Amino acid sequence: MDIKRWKVMLAVDDYGSFTRAGEALGYTQSGVTQMMKALEKEVGFSLFIKGKKGAALTPEAQSLIPAVRALLSADEVVRQEISALKGAPTGTITIGTYLSCSIHWIPEIIQKFQESHPNIVFKVIEGAEDDLPDWIQERRVDIGFLSHQEGQRCPHGEIHRRSLCHHRVCAGQRHLPHPEGIPAEAGHPLPLHQ
Repeated sequence: MDIKRWKVMLAVDDYGSFTRAGEALGYTQSGVTQMMKALEKEVGFSLFIKGKKGAALTPEAQSLIPAVRALLSADEVVRQEISALKGAPTGTITIGTYLSCSIHWIPEIIQKFQESHPNIVFKVIEGAEDDLPDWIQERRVDIGFLSHQEGQRCPHGEIHRRSLCHHRVCAGQRHLPHPEGIPAEAGHPLPLHQ
């Protein structure tokens, strides 16, 4: 099983087209098409419904999404562990946020973190604030920045929240590169002061 193919499948789902997914991942449209045909052959059923507006996952492919995200998360954890054992923590942290937060808060946080951890790569995904808790629970993002009014109940239960000024930071269930090189798990604070 080629993990790259699963990553490409998720990108096609996220971007809605083979061409845009390829551009985002550095593949040609024909390269994406070949990988998806090979993946369909491997699983034994169609993964996409193609239409005038692009490509969408079939119901069968949709049912695989949680397992695929778990597979990719586990792959990232193994890569991070190997890097940590070699003494050079690496990895990717995917941040989900809304537009104003990504403009005013995220760049400074990333810059300060990368001063101490230059091998950590950040991917920032912007969306509607209502989508962010779902992205965390679906493992689309590792960390979500959400605004939260004092006294307001979080309808998403099992999300770890940590106050950051007037915002709450929600960490998903993936292992994240921890500043000391030790993975932080959901429910354990990820120090953001560095």
